Amino acid sequence: MFDQVGKLSFSNKYLSLLFLSALFFLFIFVIDLSTRYKPESIKTLSSKEIIKNLTRFTITPHLSSSELSIDIAMESFQNPSILSLDLSQFIIVKLNKSLQESMTWSTVKQNDALTHGQLNVDLSEKTDYSTLDIHIFLDDPIDLQWTL
Repeated sequence: MFDQVGKLSFSNKYLSLLFLSALFFLFIFVIDLSTRYKPESIKTLSSKEIIKNLTRFTITPHLSSSELSIDIAMESFQNPSILSLDLSQFIIVKLNKSLQESMTWSTVKQNDALTHGQLNVDLSEKTDYSTLDIHIFLDDPIDLQWTL
């Protein structure tokens, strides 16, 4: 009878040790994942507002390591035709004076007097940028610059 109690006690210690080891390795695995896969940080630059072509433009860039997205709101009661433009056809974006060519424009919200859209720019180079220049070529051109 003593042998059975000793065996039972030994197997409980063995199972406890096995359980604690598995828990320890799971803890290490979770910590490793959390340090390895950090979410990509997005830097939001200051909004700039300008009135040109009888339209109020509000432009807010968001920069990550792989993409630049530019929120653009256009509000006009006197020049509604400007609200339906595909801005990717009328805009030049430069980072560190380097022309960015891969851009897509998508309209997020539109009504008779307001268009809110987003210009997404795929960044080919993964470098530290110091300046952002945006040039919009309309009847009265718009030139804006941010220091990053």
